[in-house]
Amino acid sequence: MAEDTQLLPFRMFQVTRQRMQKNQDDNDKTLTLGQTANFSIDKVGFLSGFILKISGTVTLSAAGAIVDRGAMAVLDRVKVTILNGNLTIVDVSGPHLELLNRVLFRGYAPSGNGVYTPSSNVWSTPVAMGANTWVMHLFVPVGANFGSAFDTGIINAQSSQNTISVSLQTTGTGANFVSNYSSHSLTAQLFNVYYDVPPPQKVKWPLNQIVRTIQSTENITAVGDVKHEVERQGTLLQLLGEVRCNGSRSNAVDTLTVRTNNSNYPYVVPGSINQALYEGNYSQPCGTGVFAQDFWHSTENPSNGDLRDAFNLERYTKVEWIAAIMSGTTLGSGNNFFDVTRRALVNLVR
Repeated sequence: MAEDTQLLPFRMFQVTRQRMQKNQDDNDKTLTLGQTANFSIDKVGFLSGFILKISGTVTLSAAGAIVDRGAMAVLDRVKVTILNGNLTIVDVSGPHLELLNRVLFRGYAPSGNGVYTPSSNVWSTPVAMGANTWVMHLFVPVGANFGSAFDTGIINAQSSQNTISVSLQTTGTGANFVSNYSSHSLTAQLFNVYYDVPPPQKVKWPLNQIVRTIQSTENITAVGDVKHEVERQGTLLQLLGEVRCNGSRSNAVDTLTVRTNNSNYPYVVPGSINQALYEGNYSQPCGTGVFAQDFWHSTENPSNGDLRDAFNLERYTKVEWIAAIMSGTTLGSGNNFFDVTRRALVNLVR
C-alpha cells in the first residue's frame, strides 16, 4: 500500500505556535544622533516581525513640542534585510513605521492618534522643560499581518544561509523630532515574533513569498501633478502617502489618482474622499497630509482579505500614484515631498 504523503496545514492546531521573546544575542542598543544601531536577529523559527521598544529620557531646555511627523521622527530609517544583507524587505522612516502601524489593526495607533490615550507604559512622550521619560512601542511587520494572513511572507530564520538584520538610523539633530532639544538617552530593544518550524515531511510550509514594505520620496517642485511610479514587482497591497509642503504636512491635494499604463484610471478621488475612506477603514482620524490607497481591504478588517482589488504589477507596464498639489500652495526650498510607502507581496523562485 502506498504511503500517505498528504501534509498537514501549517496553521493547524498544535502543529505550530506563535512565540514572542526578546532577541537574545544582540539587543539593547543606544540611539545616538546621526548613528545607526544594528541588530543581528536570533536563529528563531518562521519570523513574522518584531516589536520595537524605545525608552529612556529626552531633556529639553524649555517646554517643547513634538514635530508634526510625530516622535518617531527620532528615526530616519528602519530597515530589515535578509539573505546576508542581499535583500531588503523593510525600508521606511520612523514616521512611516508609525503610519503603517495605524493600518494594521482597526482603531489602533501607537500614540492613540486622538482616538484614545494610551497607557503611559505603552506610549509616553512628554515635552516639559528638563528630563522627560519617554517610551514608545511599534510593530515592525515582516509577514503580511499578525492575524489571518500570519503565514504569508514569514521568513525561516533558522536557516544557516539566511542572516537577518535590523538597522535603526537615528536622525542627525534633535530638532528633527522635538523643539528645544538639549540631549537624550534612549535605548532600543527588539522582541521577535515567530512561529515554530514543523517537520517538512509532515507539515506544508508557508509559500515561498516575502512582503516588501518600502518607502520612496518624490520631490515636489511645483504645484500640479507629482507622480510616484510603483516598482514593477509582485502584487501591490497598499500605498501610504505623506504630503509635506514648505516643511510641514499638508492637505493641499486636489486629487489622488492611480493610473496604469499611462491611460487607465482605476481611482481618481479628491484628497478629502481619500481621507474619509481612511477614517472609515481604520476607525481613527486620518491626520493632516496623510493618505492611503488600500487595495487589500476586501473584507471588514484592515490589512486583510483576498486580493480582489490588488494589482499584479507585472501585468502592467507602469503603475503610478499621482498627487495633484493645489494651485496657490506655498512651497519652500528643498522641503516639499511626497513620501510613499508601498507594501507588495512578492513570490520567490525556489
